[in-house]
Amino acid sequence: MQEKITKFIYSLREQQNLRNMNEEAVKQGIVLKILNYLDWDVFNTEEIYPEYSIEGGRADYSLRILNENKIFIEAKNSNVDLENSTYKEQLLNYSFKQGVKLAILTNGLAWWFYLPLNEGSWDKRKFYSIDLIAQEPNEISSKFIDFLSKQNVYSGKAVENAEQIYKSKQKERIINETLPNAWESLITEPDELLIDLVADKTEKICGYKPSVELVKEFLNKEVGFEQKDDIEIKKTSVIVKEKIRNSHSSREDVFGSTRGKYWYIYKKSDKVFRNSSKDIYAEIIDKFCKEEQNFVHKFGGLFSPRGNRRYIAKNKKDLYIGRPDLADISKQLSNGWYIGTNYSKQSILKNLEVACKTIGVRFGNDLKVYLGK
Repeated sequence: MQEKITKFIYSLREQQNLRNMNEEAVKQGIVLKILNYLDWDVFNTEEIYPEYSIEGGRADYSLRILNENKIFIEAKNSNVDLENSTYKEQLLNYSFKQGVKLAILTNGLAWWFYLPLNEGSWDKRKFYSIDLIAQEPNEISSKFIDFLSKQNVYSGKAVENAEQIYKSKQKERIINETLPNAWESLITEPDELLIDLVADKTEKICGYKPSVELVKEFLNKEVGFEQKDDIEIKKTSVIVKEKIRNSHSSREDVFGSTRGKYWYIYKKSDKVFRNSSKDIYAEIIDKFCKEEQNFVHKFGGLFSPRGNRRYIAKNKKDLYIGRPDLADISKQLSNGWYIGTNYSKQSILKNLEVACKTIGVRFGNDLKVYLGK
């Protein structure tokens, strides 16, 4: 099962019209094929009921076991942006009304998985997403089996797998929200444990143990405030919260601590500094093109997650689908191909991850990138 899905994903990536499939083509050419590989009988309406009627509308597909709706699937054109709130609300309202525990919104290439009966906003009920183009095919096929195989849906294991991932993400979110408060508490009222840890570490390094007063003075100075009044504490709390929030939300921090610089290290070479994130992006892609002859065709056949941009193209007008006016926002590589540069720093890092997977380079290990703040 997993091997069949993996092979299908690879073959899908070779299709030329991948980003221009209408809804019916997505259903027939992608959704039903994947369901078939997952052991669903796509010709049996007792298992897969198309255009399932619900009060106020219809779900594109209802996956059913013993006459009971188990999963609703809503499919859209392959170039549709799934962020459209109308699509999410439509699908999840249908699911909620029918008591369906799992729901999927897809444009064929992106698959968003939801637990409709959980608490919180619709976005918080999304527990997993699959990108058939950007993610590793074996991992994709494994997750499809976990959440969508007929056997797992029948046994209830699919919902169990979904809940397990949802709870782990919820736990991570709660921890990330709480960490700034914990740090704020430590720096506004340093407890004995923190003071002792700093004092003991200082003694181990230099042989002298500082006094409690000296450690407190240092901590106050290090975080940029003294406990004069509530206003000062609040000001510092805001600053510290912002620093922690940035450190958790920014993937660039993994690669270094130098601020305001743009650099990368490739395969243990010296650190290379450049004037902008776009220069670094183009330079790294250029290196990959030179290293592997087939890279340009593999990477050139991929699209950014939203589906409206090619990563690289032989003709710069082909970089931005439907937006020829953006063609000049690009850089030409040494092989004559063009790379789009109208990306944020965060998007550049994501693009580089995709490029690394394409060429077999370990992002964050073989290639380390820091794009400043």
